[in-house]
Amino acid sequence: GPGLGLVAALTAIQLVDAVVRAHTMYHVKRVGIAWQSAMMGAIFRRCLALRGGAATGRLVALASTDSSRWPDSMPALLNAVLLPFWLVFILCTVALWVGVAEALAGVVAACALVLPVKRCGDAMRRAQKAKSEAADARLKRSRELVSGIRAAKLMGCVTQPLLALN
Repeated sequence: GPGLGLVAALTAIQLVDAVVRAHTMYHVKRVGIAWQSAMMGAIFRRCLALRGGAATGRLVALASTDSSRWPDSMPALLNAVLLPFWLVFILCTVALWVGVAEALAGVVAACALVLPVKRCGDAMRRAQKAKSEAADARLKRSRELVSGIRAAKLMGCVTQPLLALN
């Protein structure tokens, strides 16, 4: 389901991109042809204003060759105008990928550290349990010792007067 949706979205994006590019090139060529017509008109007006045929040949050469280059050079001019925007787009894309790579590195590092941290936590839990058991055993021995001392004192106090009477 999601894969087919992504395929459909990518296909739609490519179709829209192709249509927009073709439409842009159409308008760019139209502007180039308009500039060519304007240039040819200016050259012909100049030819009509001149007297003599020497300069007219050069102007006709300008009209036929140089002015015909405008429609072909317009896409290059458009690319030159759009170059700063493309550079910004490329820089933003690179920055985005660097951020994604850093985030991915952090996720990989976190996943790689899960097992060692778990083992360290288990070792700390076992050490805490052993410490608690040792403290309980020490407390039990201390109670037994205190009980024994009390019993010995009690027996000593009881036997002491009996010995004195004999």
